[in-house]
Amino acid sequence: MIRCQSQRRPFYSVFKYGLALSSSFLVSTIASLPSYSLSFQSLGTKTPVGFSQVSGLTYSGSGDTYYGISNESAAKFYTIKIDVTGNTFNSVTKVGTNTTLKDSGGTALSNKIDAEGIALSGSNIFVSTEGNYTPLNPFAFDNSVLTSPANLFIRRFNIATGNQDTAAGNDLTLASRYTTSTTTTGLRNNLAFESLTISPDQSRLFSAVEAPLKEDQALATLQTSKDLIRILRFNLVSGIFTAGEEYLYETEMGFGLADLLAIDNNILIALERKADISGSITGIGVFELSIAGATDISANTGLTASGTSGITKVQKTSITFDIPLSPSINYEGLTFGETLADGRPTIFFVSDNNLDENAVTNFAAYAVVPFDFEPSLGFLALGSLYLGKKILEKNKKSKKEL
Repeated sequence: MIRCQSQRRPFYSVFKYGLALSSSFLVSTIASLPSYSLSFQSLGTKTPVGFSQVSGLTYSGSGDTYYGISNESAAKFYTIKIDVTGNTFNSVTKVGTNTTLKDSGGTALSNKIDAEGIALSGSNIFVSTEGNYTPLNPFAFDNSVLTSPANLFIRRFNIATGNQDTAAGNDLTLASRYTTSTTTTGLRNNLAFESLTISPDQSRLFSAVEAPLKEDQALATLQTSKDLIRILRFNLVSGIFTAGEEYLYETEMGFGLADLLAIDNNILIALERKADISGSITGIGVFELSIAGATDISANTGLTASGTSGITKVQKTSITFDIPLSPSINYEGLTFGETLADGRPTIFFVSDNNLDENAVTNFAAYAVVPFDFEPSLGFLALGSLYLGKKILEKNKKSKKEL
């Protein structure tokens, strides 16, 4: 087990996300409370059968339905049921047949793409890829070029059919630094858009490169220092996600960024993992990020040349919880989920078994809970809310008596 340490952070933002699906009144109430610390309380793990290489997970927004993207050659996603009735993590099951992703002409993308990220967008999903499907070791870094830039994308697909949504703006426009690649510039093959998430209000889409651009960090320093990662934010303008800001995020020493989860338009949860050259997992880290006040580096053409002096990086603080650490459990995706009967939001982590016959697909479930409550402010705020509620009830009663 690995324990990630915690610092104080705005818990209400996470709680707001979970409650937003059911109660706008409670959202506005909780948003006015003081800051908490954030903690995940384990609900257990499940290792269901029938899944292969699940790299990302997203919640449908209602009931117990989720979607999981697979990064194997079949270019597919799963419809998944996660049962948490009775405040208990009961089961994970695959529903029906897998859905194959298709291009604009209706042709399956099998053996073409390395799909990694998934995020719900209305009644459809966005999917991010790392380019051409190749059986590369994702933990082996080099300066290889993208083998098929056309298969690198962040694109919207129909959930029911898997067909590409061909409406304008549903194939996101990427800066040239992400679509062209040489031995000295651009993305490294198989180390591109590993993460994907959309804010609860659907107005911001986030992704990030798994490894630094070649012009941002030298190969010799990867895995031996903190990686300099670009987080991309796309902003919804006239119904279309448009490339916006880029922010500099620094991983932990030797760690890589596996996935992101948006709490709101400025706060994210990041999943980092560390592995040796064989692919054995040696570390896991989960952090709360804030891009508020971070420098927009979208105009920066290379951090190696410019340096990072004067650039305000994304703020990060670690989140306290216990998560199973095993050499064969490669956690790659996370999502908020169904609100428990007792009102606590849930968060789920999923592992990618990398087609390893000795590995399993692991789902780890947690309830999001506050702790380290600030009594001097918290009880005053809760007391004020309680008093206000009683005054409203009394006024209503008085009116009825009149």
